[in-house]
Amino acid sequence: MRVTRSQFLKLLNLMESNSIFRTKSQLSVSMQLAIALYRFEITGTGASVPAVACLFVLGDGLSVIRITRRIIKALLQHKDKYAYWPNEVETKKISEDTTNIYLPKCVGCIDEVHIT
Repeated sequence: MRVTRSQFLKLLNLMESNSIFRTKSQLSVSMQLAIALYRFEITGTGASVPAVACLFVLGDGLSVIRITRRIIKALLQHKDKYAYWPNEVETKKISEDTTNIYLPKCVGCIDEVHIT
């Protein structure tokens, strides 16, 4: 998933205090976040566990899986604050800002799927 440096640092700030990252044998939180974000962005064979393990010089694919799961768990702890369906007023505003003749009443787009 592409993020700016500022966005990465904000995500990192959310993650660093999470107790899930307190085991001494783990990679740094910033490295784990970078690996997970890379996996979220890449598709096809480049996203395979062995490919990511090789790219980030991790000994085995199990580390990649654990890191990804750990980041997802940490992110989900913030879902209620950052991921929510807009209320009626917000939905109308978003729809007005994004509507065109091809996307009437569209309030979002995820992976090329329009949400109405």
